Amino acid sequence: MLTFDEIWELLTTQDESKQIEVKQGSEVGKSCWETISAFSNEPGLGGGYLILGIQDPTKSQTQQYEIVGVPDPDKIQGDLTSQCNTAFNIPLRPY
Repeated sequence: MLTFDEIWELLTTQDESKQIEVKQGSEVGKSCWETISAFSNEPGLGGGYLILGIQDPTKSQTQQYEIVGVPDPDKIQGDLTSQCNTAFNIPLRPY
């Protein structure tokens, strides 16, 4: 498992990748659980890092990734958990 400093170094020197994705994190939307699904289903990847509270360089005046924080971490965590539970826990019927 990488530390935040290692992830940040990879992000700022190599950009987002199959294993690292960032979101601003002011709200949890479909793109978050799509990223989690992609991390879960990419063969040989073993997961990934979804970092919330980072602003994309294209939306930044400095043209670099910026840490902007998450306004209500408890709400974001709860929303993400709830949405993943709904999206990924689809009951299967036995044959």
